[in-house]
Amino acid sequence: ELGLPLSFLSGVESPLGTQSGLSMFPYIREGRRIIGRPAYGQSEFMIHEADLRVDIPGGRDFRATAVGLAHYDIDIHGCRYRNWRPSFEASGAGTKEYRVNPVPVPLEALVPMGVDNLLIGGKSLAVSHIANAMTRVHPVEWSVGGAAGAIASWLVHHGQPADLTPAQIIVTAQVPDLQAYLTTQGLRYEW
Repeated sequence: ELGLPLSFLSGVESPLGTQSGLSMFPYIREGRRIIGRPAYGQSEFMIHEADLRVDIPGGRDFRATAVGLAHYDIDIHGCRYRNWRPSFEASGAGTKEYRVNPVPVPLEALVPMGVDNLLIGGKSLAVSHIANAMTRVHPVEWSVGGAAGAIASWLVHHGQPADLTPAQIIVTAQVPDLQAYLTTQGLRYEW
């Protein structure tokens, strides 16, 4: 007999409230991510692992165009078993928070290549698979989502010229004005 611990995995008394015991709604842990619009002279933009880690050289400083903030473990789980055999895939990729810098999320990570008038909020940032393991958590999603909404508001009410798009904020040198607006809205982009 399996006993009491398994008795609530299915049926109307299951924690998820379904006969099958499965969730009523899917949880998408990782979806599609964009390729970001670079600020100057690059062909594309993406936040990489070196930008996050304390112990890997080559990280970039995003404070000049920061609109949000990220700090969390690099939370990747390897596949322990595949075909009933041990698999050590990604077993060393996870990294604790003390090895990860607080990272200002730059505007470039919210503006997709090839689309001028769109801002990304949430999990779809321009980040690598490893960097996504830090930016996909709720506090970062909230920071980025709040920034995207506030940037859209700023563009409507304060952006000059009136037809300014998210992709043009950096090249028109209006990031300091935008950052000041984000601060008045109670949003943080600095640690």
